[in-house]
Amino acid sequence: MTTMLLDVARRTQPAFLAPVGSLRALAAWCQGELDVANRAVAEVLAVSPFYSMAQLLKLALHVGAHPETLRVRLPMPAELDLFMGPPRQGPELLKLRRAAK
Repeated sequence: MTTMLLDVARRTQPAFLAPVGSLRALAAWCQGELDVANRAVAEVLAVSPFYSMAQLLKLALHVGAHPETLRVRLPMPAELDLFMGPPRQGPELLKLRRAAK
């Protein structure tokens, strides 16, 4: 996973590096590749110093948090489906956006 994300990060325009690089850091952290995770976070923060996901990952790496800490706190896909409801597309989504304005 981290190899694919590294390839994507290399091809990504600088404006989009923060989300891709942060995801790469997260994947590396979850796989125990702490050096890769730290480098990815540093690259993101060099371009986008206020990108919150990178800041949170930097903190987690700094304090030595285990990735399992994150896994037990995130909702499962089925829980997200219950909370958010079914996906909306097309005219229904446009109707909701107009109503929100």
